[in-house]
Amino acid sequence: MVTVADPVDDRPFVWKVQCESSLKPRVKPGDDPETAVAKGWIVARTPGDYEISVLGRMEDGFLQVEEVLSDDPDWSLDQTQPYVHLRKVCRDTLSNRRNGGLYRPGLVRTSHEDSGVYTSLVFDEWSERDHVTRLVIFGDSLSDTGRLKRRLKMVPRPPYWVGRFANGPVWSDYLEVSAQLAVQNHARGGAMATQREPMDSEELIQRIYTNGQFFVSGSITHQIDGYTANDVGDSGVVRADASVAILWAGANDYISKEAFDSSISLLLSKPYAEDGYASIVSKVTDALELNLAQLRELGFKRMMLVNLPNLGLTPMVLQNDSYMVSRKYESEEARLIDFSTRLAELTRRHNQELVTMVDRFLADSPGVEVIVMDADAAFAQVTDPEFGGDILGFDLESRKVQVEFEGREVAIQNQCYSGMTMGVFSPTANVCDEASRAVFWDLVHPTTFFHCWMAYMMGDLMFNEGWIGPMPPLEEYRGWCEMVADAY
Repeated sequence: MVTVADPVDDRPFVWKVQCESSLKPRVKPGDDPETAVAKGWIVARTPGDYEISVLGRMEDGFLQVEEVLSDDPDWSLDQTQPYVHLRKVCRDTLSNRRNGGLYRPGLVRTSHEDSGVYTSLVFDEWSERDHVTRLVIFGDSLSDTGRLKRRLKMVPRPPYWVGRFANGPVWSDYLEVSAQLAVQNHARGGAMATQREPMDSEELIQRIYTNGQFFVSGSITHQIDGYTANDVGDSGVVRADASVAILWAGANDYISKEAFDSSISLLLSKPYAEDGYASIVSKVTDALELNLAQLRELGFKRMMLVNLPNLGLTPMVLQNDSYMVSRKYESEEARLIDFSTRLAELTRRHNQELVTMVDRFLADSPGVEVIVMDADAAFAQVTDPEFGGDILGFDLESRKVQVEFEGREVAIQNQCYSGMTMGVFSPTANVCDEASRAVFWDLVHPTTFFHCWMAYMMGDLMFNEGWIGPMPPLEEYRGWCEMVADAY
């Protein structure tokens, strides 16, 4: 049971409650860039302006809270909804600062003065629940909540939001709040599924300058190895019964070739060649199977694997100038439609082999549950006018680009932000007016509004599996997504 105790200054393992924050990041050419600078972490304070700390112990990389500490005699933590209450405390803490109306809250974490690590909190009440209470996430830029930014200190820059590759929170942020889960996120922008030697920061920065958004930074295996060494150790996961490991990776193994004519052309136009996508897909799914095996050896009993949305419908198709440029197409539209079609074929093959791999893995893993989140189906729902437009609230008309040639056509939702991941405005870079309801933020990354709905679908899948409690009612959830998207 969480108790509110008198503060003891010399007590060991006291962690301060920290609020992630930024100033409102909506920046357009000519605006003061300081309005989008992330302000980092701010210590949570009670209404009486006292700091809040917690006393706890580390468990699987989470801080298991035993006591909540404050000098404020008039404040106590709501023990029925401790995390919800702490989020409100953080909102109030930010709003009470100078220019408080410009601040936008992010995560709620704790930090120890000697470690500098920002750790997710778990409360005793959560551990007594029947459902899962903890998520451990591995992945790439679709899931990164700031790890690449903390490493490089430079990307992604505004108007990207606080290290996310989006214009606001990403799916793990939304799921943490809506499902009241503790989240530990190891995802890093640029990560691949297949093995890749990690680069030092200087080399990685140069690669980003050279290849723009299509860079790589390491592998999922490195993330799991780091989690094992730093958070779990040889004994494995202590609370496997309360935990789910989530893996979402693979896209970078394919789209990192987009910046190079010969690589992307060979990958897609000759699928059964040595460097064609049939071979690469097998390597990617084999690597993900090894990652599942790593997690199984750590003791995880529940895992979620997320497949790929249709890469042929991403804005990078519209901006591509490298695929098969040496071939004489009848028109530029014909080349782009061919590029889109080939990417769609690659996506289907990846997703089909992923299911086959999971079936094979489960046959050799008694007592382990693995579910596949169908991001491809989720994307199809979002871009369907009746469902994505009318029910979910997306603006599917303003950014739609119809590419047509001789009876063939493809409809693609274009990017909202026309700059690069570096976040440096060129004279022509801008943010679209409908950013809060658009599907894509940049060439390959969705908007925060899309992330909000992705979180809902992932939470709903886990609920249907009996892993977590129900998600909020659809209409209520839509209102929340719209409120956040409008604010950020």
